Amino acid sequence: METKDEISRIKALKKGGSTLKSTINNMKSQLNSAESVLGKYYGYELIEIEKTGKSLIGYSYLVKYERNPMTFVMVYYKLDKFWTLLN
Repeated sequence: METKDEISRIKALKKGGSTLKSTINNMKSQLNSAESVLGKYYGYELIEIEKTGKSLIGYSYLVKYERNPMTFVMVYYKLDKFWTLLN
């Protein structure tokens, strides 16, 4: 049985009807298809953390491929106790 805290965390991870799990699955699918265009995957690195106040933080990643790199920016917002992925 889920506790109130677990339920709150689950609700905090929801954004616009989609959960963090579906967002991760979508990202994995896109990255798998990118390899056919961008070549072999060589890893990733965190390139920047941008913190704006206590409630907003962004992480920028460089994803390294054989032919071309990709960048990802993930922005999180914290209203109360839990962080929510905005994009």
